[in-house]
Amino acid sequence: MDEIGWVLVVETGDAARGGLERDLVAAGCTVTRVDSREALAAVGRGGAIPDLIVTPWKLGTHTDGLRLHRAVAERTPGIASLILFRPEDVDRLPEAPLPPGVRLLSDPYDAGRLLSSARGAVAEARALRRP
Repeated sequence: MDEIGWVLVVETGDAARGGLERDLVAAGCTVTRVDSREALAAVGRGGAIPDLIVTPWKLGTHTDGLRLHRAVAERTPGIASLILFRPEDVDRLPEAPLPPGVRLLSDPYDAGRLLSSARGAVAEARALRRP
């Protein structure tokens, strides 16, 4: 039950996620890349719902990874988010507890921490879907 199926990786022009994608595929995930502007529209397109969204914290001047998660969760509850942040983002991270199914991961990271954080977020989000 802790397996991750489909992962939506949100790209911003400044962050290449080749290593992340490679680690997820090696763990048996199917990975789809989307631009940050397409991320919300990609969820539920054709009825497909990802298990996990991986996004950078910084998505532009008016939004961030947590706002993206909240917008997705409002439309489709039970999707996990893994939000990657860099040292320069620390002052902007929330002090309040994160919503269920959301994990923060410091970038750079290693494959073990990536997969552990992703599996924890997915398991928590799936529990929200259960009746």
